[in-house]
Amino acid sequence: MQYEFPHFRLDRVDFLKGGNSYENYPDGGIVTSSFGYNAFTKPGWLSNAPSQGNIVTASLPTGVGISFGLGKGTISQKVMAVGVNDSQDGYFYTMSESTGDLTLVGSADTAHDYQLGFTDTVFYKGAFYTTSKDDICYQLYDLTSRDVSWWVTTKGKSSLNSFSPHPQVVYGDIHYIADGRYIHQNDNGTVSTQVLDLGSDWVITEMVVYNNLIYIAAEPYYNYSAVSHGLAKIFTWDGYSDSFIDEYAVNHRISAMYVFKNVLYVWTAKYMGYFTGSTIKNLYPVSKQIYRSQITETSDSMYFADNTTIVRYGSPYLTGQFRFHRWQQAAAAVNGICSPATEALFICTTGASNGGNYMIANVNGAGSGALTFKFNKRIFPRPVKVRGYVINVEGIATGQYVDCGYIDHTGTLRANKRFGYSTGNTAMQGKSTWRFDVSGTIATNKIDPYITLGGDVYLQSIDVLYEASESKLNN
Repeated sequence: MQYEFPHFRLDRVDFLKGGNSYENYPDGGIVTSSFGYNAFTKPGWLSNAPSQGNIVTASLPTGVGISFGLGKGTISQKVMAVGVNDSQDGYFYTMSESTGDLTLVGSADTAHDYQLGFTDTVFYKGAFYTTSKDDICYQLYDLTSRDVSWWVTTKGKSSLNSFSPHPQVVYGDIHYIADGRYIHQNDNGTVSTQVLDLGSDWVITEMVVYNNLIYIAAEPYYNYSAVSHGLAKIFTWDGYSDSFIDEYAVNHRISAMYVFKNVLYVWTAKYMGYFTGSTIKNLYPVSKQIYRSQITETSDSMYFADNTTIVRYGSPYLTGQFRFHRWQQAAAAVNGICSPATEALFICTTGASNGGNYMIANVNGAGSGALTFKFNKRIFPRPVKVRGYVINVEGIATGQYVDCGYIDHTGTLRANKRFGYSTGNTAMQGKSTWRFDVSGTIATNKIDPYITLGGDVYLQSIDVLYEASESKLNN
């Protein structure tokens, strides 16, 4: 389209880039202080992300979601969740795949401590195995039979090291448990201890199966809060040799590892990245340590919870480059997320008395509400004045709108205009394009687009028109 003024455009180029790594570093299209944007439902268009749905109500402790288990019953999939209260007592729930409803099974385990970053769950031979800080809880797939001291009492083994995490993996039809410097194994009920010893002082923080080996993250001290760094390593092991195969120095404590599309991703207290085969390539900054229960995948995307933000890593279209999208913002810190069914996402948050737990039935579903997004600022070598906007949408329906404005060099929101349809304003009904002329704005050398989407509207593009000004900047 030809305009009488110069212009710049916000469109799919910005939407598909996802979010910036840092607020003012434009490696994405949307600044990091914005969240809830959705480029996946209709690739090439921008809308709000699906709502978090109705809260899943139950009598819940403060910390549901510190661990999840996905297993198989006699026919169908079984999903379970682990929760803790302020005393670190363990609670066990079955989860509905369709609604996310949690059903408490049995009474709490008050004899053992469970904690985010220490506790892990695997499914092996028809049962769930959940590590507490010093023992292992065994439960049948439907949680109807439970042994909270399977490791110590039933198997007669020494308590697990309560100062170290206890990640688990199933590899080669054998169940492996990390315990400080050691790895123990459970071969269909036959338990062997210390089948691998990393050596004096090493503490295993995470394990995962990758490229037909067990990858083991460890550090040479107890460092749960990740205040120390510089000596952490990744070891590889084949599950039967007396010693590990290879070791790689990675410096920072690794709190989580996850294999997605045959790439090994890792999380530290400062960043997430991927393992190149010899080192870690940093990809995205994070604000705190992220644990296995806070990572999942569905609908060809990987998701992880960074404090209150759920980041979606994926591409809205099949051949596109994967990007980071700050996709959801929870009301409180997220303990865990999981995908109990195709395209569904379950979100567990913490709270003063009980956690808020939400189910998104379709991660690519329609959005709702109203959210504001800021895009990368445009800097001009000389003063300019904004002269108009041209907004293109799918077609304005009842209750839908786009607010378009900009923040100038003084930090002030200017010329905020609404393209929308509501009772008493029928002129815009069904329209897909609308132009606003803008006058009376001050000269600026910075235009920081400020866009609000409401009522599940789909935005295709916005053209911002401007012209050079002889006026001096007003501070």
